[in-house]
Amino acid sequence: MSLASTLKKSKTFIKKGQLLRNEISFNPNYFLTSWSNTIGYLNIKKFNKKNISIFEKYKIIFKEFFSINRDELKINYNGNDRNYENLILTYYFPKNLKKDGSYFDKYFSLNTKFDTKSTLWVLIPISENKTYIKNDQNILIINRDFKNFYKNILISLFYFLKNFIRSFFFRNLEMIDFNNTNFSKDLSNILVKLVKEKNIRNFLFPYEAQPHQHFITKELKRNNNKLKIIGYMHTVIPPVPLDYIKREGHPDLLLVNGIDQKNILCKKLGWKEKEVRNIVSLRYNIIDKINFKGNIFLPYFIEDENKMFYFFKKLINLKKNLFFPKLKVKNHPSMEGSYKHKNLKNKIEKYLIQNKKLFKNRHSNRNLSLFFGSTASVIECLERGSRAFHICSDPDLEKFDNYFWKRLNILKLDKNIFEYRLKEKDKIIKINKMINKNFQFKKLLTN
Repeated sequence: MSLASTLKKSKTFIKKGQLLRNEISFNPNYFLTSWSNTIGYLNIKKFNKKNISIFEKYKIIFKEFFSINRDELKINYNGNDRNYENLILTYYFPKNLKKDGSYFDKYFSLNTKFDTKSTLWVLIPISENKTYIKNDQNILIINRDFKNFYKNILISLFYFLKNFIRSFFFRNLEMIDFNNTNFSKDLSNILVKLVKEKNIRNFLFPYEAQPHQHFITKELKRNNNKLKIIGYMHTVIPPVPLDYIKREGHPDLLLVNGIDQKNILCKKLGWKEKEVRNIVSLRYNIIDKINFKGNIFLPYFIEDENKMFYFFKKLINLKKNLFFPKLKVKNHPSMEGSYKHKNLKNKIEKYLIQNKKLFKNRHSNRNLSLFFGSTASVIECLERGSRAFHICSDPDLEKFDNYFWKRLNILKLDKNIFEYRLKEKDKIIKINKMINKNFQFKKLLTN
């Protein structure tokens, strides 16, 4: 099926959800991810008439029910009665909290001390975090508690079985009755209260088109229609960016770090020109010495590790001996505990050791990288001057295609293997060449 047809079906699906009043702002059915095993991913597979195992399908649906009641969010106000003009919501990684009480945010590449008088930061832990942490007064770190695991298993099983009948044995996924998650509701209540009490005028967050983000945006606007809500797309949109189709709960303004990304959003995904602004990237910096050379990057989601390993070996055999430099495997940082990722990583590393004669064991000038699955890192690799080889389990959902990506030269090496090169640099990502971005950031909030 063509990407044009897949996109049309996706938009029709979202419009149908609006007509049925399916609360698409938080309903995971409408988070159409090609890069993660969500229920939205199941819907895309269905649009493309692709089979998925019953076991995998049921596992994904059960996981969605499990996430509904798992979290409980609370916040300590830390005795700060000051008003702020801006509120920035972002995600908290303990290693980025500094000894002086400030925090360095990787999404905006900023330290919270850049503006302590007019900007309040709210940090969401990416995992359970119940410890009170001493930090600057313009930082509020949310306490995130996971509820009783076994109790949640039983509750999730009840809703799974109830919806199994309701949706005709999960044949009709949009008939599944998903409640909003505790995470979304708690976070929304916290933010609505803060915006009101602190007289916030601008709300900014790293936009990933996730259901909880759309629900928060919807609730903030419902409670304060004068609030300006700005989403910053800190990374590159996925190869098949169906999750970024404009839908209920979108921000007033979306900042993107490349003109080609703006064109995709406006010409393909339903956004208006005035709703998307192309800026110099806040996250991607020329001073960051990122080494892509000789690395094999594993993605967030692996559909079939055996298929990926097969095509990895095929790629090596397609090229002459010593074409590739000595290679090293890098797992996705969020998937260190995943069996599929460990299995693929071990297989590749074993192959590299057993076939080391195929690779240059001395310094090589050939600057290239290998990527698996649906990943935006391919684009950063190209913008930083490397060649990129891409191995796909399902090319229809994972590969970069000229239907969306006009600025790429795409060479098909095999049905699941591709090589990309840029036609022109600084168009998909406009890499930042400034050392001090504080002025640039403040200007974004005032314009």
